[in-house]
Amino acid sequence: FFSLTSFCCFLLLLSLMPPLSVDALVASNRNIRKQKSETNEHYLARLTHVSVTGQNITKLEHLQLCPAVTSLYLYDNKITQIEQLSSCLRLTHLYLQHNNITRISGLGRLRNLTKLHLGYNSISVVEGLETLTNLHELHIEHQTLPPGEELVFDPRSMNAIAGSLNVLNVAGNNLGSLRPLISSLFLLTTADVSHNQLADLSQILYLTDANTDLLRLSIEGNPCCEMSKYREEIIVRTSALKLLDGREVAPAYRQFLRQWKLALSSKHTRPHGGTAGLASTLERQARSAGPAIAPTQRVGFAGSLRKPPRNLPPLERRAVSATLGGDI
Repeated sequence: FFSLTSFCCFLLLLSLMPPLSVDALVASNRNIRKQKSETNEHYLARLTHVSVTGQNITKLEHLQLCPAVTSLYLYDNKITQIEQLSSCLRLTHLYLQHNNITRISGLGRLRNLTKLHLGYNSISVVEGLETLTNLHELHIEHQTLPPGEELVFDPRSMNAIAGSLNVLNVAGNNLGSLRPLISSLFLLTTADVSHNQLADLSQILYLTDANTDLLRLSIEGNPCCEMSKYREEIIVRTSALKLLDGREVAPAYRQFLRQWKLALSSKHTRPHGGTAGLASTLERQARSAGPAIAPTQRVGFAGSLRKPPRNLPPLERRAVSATLGGDI
């Protein structure tokens, strides 16, 4: 009796999670109306945007009827396999986050794909991207992985997308090293490696060194963030970075930190001259750096600067005040 009941429940569950149907595709775009005399096939053939989200779909079907689609929204379903996309040659945006996908496959013919969203699935290996040489964004955050395992990157896929990838999100994947990314990627402008197991700050610095145009970086939730002044170390090391963990990196703050570090270096290498010599050195550095920090605020060492620059945001002013108490 128990087995029969379980089987009936299983059949009921399957009935509630249907495959992608033609009717669902027809209803997927409210901006383009289907004419009364138009067949489903003709209507679907002219759709460029298809959105079938949150409908418990388990299997992709009938997508060959949508050869003109450029954006496909299939998130928040129960899809287990990427398939039936070989006819969607114009596809540029694919959204498959929050499904039950375990492997990246079926993308070989999508050479025009620029954005791929696969977050919140059960993918253990980043693979199957060898032909996606126009991919600009890869979002594969927070995969459900076996205990103790981390997301693995196939070098062939990473090398294939290295010449085009600008945005990478690998947050929450138990990563203990960024070596596969550091060795392949060099054009990133946005990187999210937050909530992993990165304990060595040098891993982050290697990533920023390799991607000199990096504008936005998220690393919060990693063990390395428990280090003293880790944020200041990253800011000093980068030139283009504008956002670090969602907080703005003010140019004046970066300039101050670099002057401070140079001044400390000068202090450690000068056997004589005392604080007066150090103040003179910092004054010369400040003058050559430009007007971002007023001259009266740049100098005044009696072992440290007198006060933070006035033109910094409040959060950065507090950080400067903390920095004045020690080395970065």
